[in-house]
Amino acid sequence: MICVSDALYQYYGAQGVDGHDRICLATSRDGKVWTDECVVFQVEGLNHVNDPSVVRVAGRWKMFYTRAEIGVTDTIGLAESDNGRDWVDRGEVFGPGEPESWNSLLVGRPSVLFDDGKFRMWYDGRSSLPASAPDKQAIKSSVSQRSVGYAESADGLTWKRHPRPVMHRDSGAVHVSQIDGSFVMLIESRKGTLWATSADGIRWQHQGLLADAGPFAPHGHVTPFLCKVENQFRLFFGAAMGTRWNENQLAWMDVDLPVQSTTKDLAADVVATLTRNDPPGPDLPLLARVKVEAASLAGRQQPDVRPNIVMIFSDDQRQDAVGYAGNSAITTPHLDALAKQGMVFRNCFVNTSICAINRANLLSGQYPGRHGIRDFFETFTHQQLRESVPGRLRDAGYQTAFFGKWGIGDTSEKTHLGAAVFDYWAGQPKQTNYFHESDCRHVRYDGFSRSSDDLCDCPADKRGHAGVQVRVGKETLSDPIHHDAEIIPMHAQRFLEGRDPDRPFCMMLFFKSPHGPFSDWDPATREYTAGKTMPIPLAATKANAQREPTVVQSSLGWSAGQTLLDNPARHQASVSDYYRSISSMDMGVGRIMAELHRRGLDQNTVVLFTSDNGHFSGEHGLGGKWLMYEPSLRVPGFLCDLRKPLQEAVSDELVITTDFSATILALAGLPIPDTISGLDLTALTDNEEIEWRDDMFYDHPYGHNGKIPTTIGVRTRTHTYTRYTSETPPFEQLFDNQTDPDQLNNLATDPEFNGQLLTLRRRCDQLQEEVQ
Repeated sequence: MICVSDALYQYYGAQGVDGHDRICLATSRDGKVWTDECVVFQVEGLNHVNDPSVVRVAGRWKMFYTRAEIGVTDTIGLAESDNGRDWVDRGEVFGPGEPESWNSLLVGRPSVLFDDGKFRMWYDGRSSLPASAPDKQAIKSSVSQRSVGYAESADGLTWKRHPRPVMHRDSGAVHVSQIDGSFVMLIESRKGTLWATSADGIRWQHQGLLADAGPFAPHGHVTPFLCKVENQFRLFFGAAMGTRWNENQLAWMDVDLPVQSTTKDLAADVVATLTRNDPPGPDLPLLARVKVEAASLAGRQQPDVRPNIVMIFSDDQRQDAVGYAGNSAITTPHLDALAKQGMVFRNCFVNTSICAINRANLLSGQYPGRHGIRDFFETFTHQQLRESVPGRLRDAGYQTAFFGKWGIGDTSEKTHLGAAVFDYWAGQPKQTNYFHESDCRHVRYDGFSRSSDDLCDCPADKRGHAGVQVRVGKETLSDPIHHDAEIIPMHAQRFLEGRDPDRPFCMMLFFKSPHGPFSDWDPATREYTAGKTMPIPLAATKANAQREPTVVQSSLGWSAGQTLLDNPARHQASVSDYYRSISSMDMGVGRIMAELHRRGLDQNTVVLFTSDNGHFSGEHGLGGKWLMYEPSLRVPGFLCDLRKPLQEAVSDELVITTDFSATILALAGLPIPDTISGLDLTALTDNEEIEWRDDMFYDHPYGHNGKIPTTIGVRTRTHTYTRYTSETPPFEQLFDNQTDPDQLNNLATDPEFNGQLLTLRRRCDQLQEEVQ
């Protein structure tokens, strides 16, 4: 918008019935009653001509706009005029950045000021499109984000761009104004209009929400801009009435700014981008006025800037069962994208390789010798919950949420004790009947407290099962809400909708996947493994299995492992189902990240990921987990701080489950108590010069009535020492993981290694004492 001789000129983008964008003009004397002058600028051969920003310098009108042919190669163009109605196109004046830069894919939506003898432009750019974007040729990413760039020009034709974005937070469609010597930036959002302030136009301070979307714009504000009419700041915006971009209407509201008013009419300075996405025509109403009384923001409290934290915890996922580990047979694009954005921990291990105990390890930051949970029956005391990681965060002002498999305690009553330290609780007991949700139209109860909460009235699946019975998330069921990948994102959306926007949050996403039975997957994952040969570990052979000691051959996982080794077809099918379960979980992660992105929360969010234990695929003749071999001990792990630029980093330091506990506390700005047996992983991601651990302690105290050997041990950078404490006398193993990565040669029986064996025995005793 621009003011000339007491007339307001509003330029806006519109789409005609032919699908092409054009720039239109409306004029007004009072900012309330408008005359639509329809199309004033279009470019032959261009599909996209939109997002105008107009300035008037020395009587000459200049329009900067977004231009593109069919596709996503948006650039910024310039047109000039003597009267504001008849325009001459000067073509492209500003394009995408260098390859692999933050704006390498596209730039657009300029906001231009003429200040101190030069043109100053703010614009948004991308290096990729969201994964859901329809364009099939463009680069896509589940963590795709817009950022705001800055450039200067003496003539509006040749620009010098600032090397880095000046605003992140997935910001775009901005309008920048000058008010009493300060700069004010408006940012479009599904919440409404966000705003930021700056003294120089380059270093910005985000101020949060300026105007709520309100009932007239249920899907947010599009391309907002600010002008001053009759000594009142007036906010104009596209009111998003639906999810499609051509369902917007132009709207306005009066707002109070906690910035000293300027005596200069703001509208005379600059126009911002505003789009009315209706076919242009003289009979269409131009503006839908939204009558909103905006409360004064003066004296508002500063928002809590601590990061939001998302902890993703899978179940039984081995280290190599993810795409970013180099496994081309599995499809995990969303986890891969987060891993690429952050730091991957290539030597990530569990404290205890069993579901219930290692979940307690993560939540408490302690080993079982300290928290006391050594089986599937015990649970936390009220005091332990208050001192747990989520308990400490909640006391520190974080909003806490838990979704998925709690798995600690053998009854629903014990499980739901955990709800005491969460503001939103969707935890499920035992092996988790998480599929039972009120969103399914066939559900009988709410899946929380009734004695029949395992029962579902869904129609029969293809196997003919019908009636009131326990239902897992079979792909053949008609309601996808039975699937883990649907339910946990559903709860995350509910939590995010109801959260206090002025407080940070911590969401704990404890997926059941890929724990068997392998029945919980999205049907779309079938094509992910169809026609592929699944990778079977080279060490998974009958000959290697027969070398295992009696304590291993008599353990719980032996029968399952032999079934795989005896039937290669079944082994292939088992791995395929296992991978499909992980892919289904990955889809759930993608939905949650998309929801964070949609709400503008991802720019201040840190995502952590690991698993409660690994899993055997026939190695050592075993299925399941429990023992201290590498497939069971080693898990995937990463930390992705979305506040930071792309890292693409890896670390080979020894990382353990309880490090994630300590890191969550550190991210929240809390001290790490001496009772927590973990280190802050941000020391690695921030490349701090610190001394990291050289070894880690393993403790598996649960024996399952003698079917699982109890063990303790030490994993160093090069060796593994295991002591089977259930045996009399204790049986020991020592492996050199550098020369024997498959751990087939037990050096504990070789006198040549007695010295090393003695050293690790003593170290094991020392570490055990430290974690009691």
